[in-house]
Amino acid sequence: MRSSLSRQLAFKKFVEKLYIEYKKSLCLDVATRWNSTYLMLEAAEKFEMVFVRLSESESRYISYFLRVDSKGNKKNIRPSSLEDWENARTLLKFLKIFYMVTLRFSSLLHVTSNSLFNELIYMHTNLLQLCKSRDNILSGMTMNMLLKFEKYWGCEAN
Repeated sequence: MRSSLSRQLAFKKFVEKLYIEYKKSLCLDVATRWNSTYLMLEAAEKFEMVFVRLSESESRYISYFLRVDSKGNKKNIRPSSLEDWENARTLLKFLKIFYMVTLRFSSLLHVTSNSLFNELIYMHTNLLQLCKSRDNILSGMTMNMLLKFEKYWGCEAN
């Protein structure tokens, strides 16, 4: 959306048509910063309906997803589907735990044992909660992280 003025204008037109309040703009993912993935997904989720409308009616948006490989064959990688948005929401729940802890740590001048302990408890408690999720992707991903967390911090398995 941010790569051309015409795409930005089409996006803004749908934002206004759908009466979506937008204080934050879309942001790009930075491969070396995991928190940028969280911020990108968080911003994009608020505009989900805009992306759906664009994929239904904007030929320039749809054509963006057509790729030509080295042999000249066209391949449609398709705009985000309903399943993609559900997966994004799942990932947001997971990443939010770490994003919140990172924010709190980065706001402290000196990390004390008390603040570290509180954040570890916050992470552990939230990971335990997400492990109980009915969403198999979320619970599986969280279980893997919980096992690593408990191994690293020397916790006994629950």
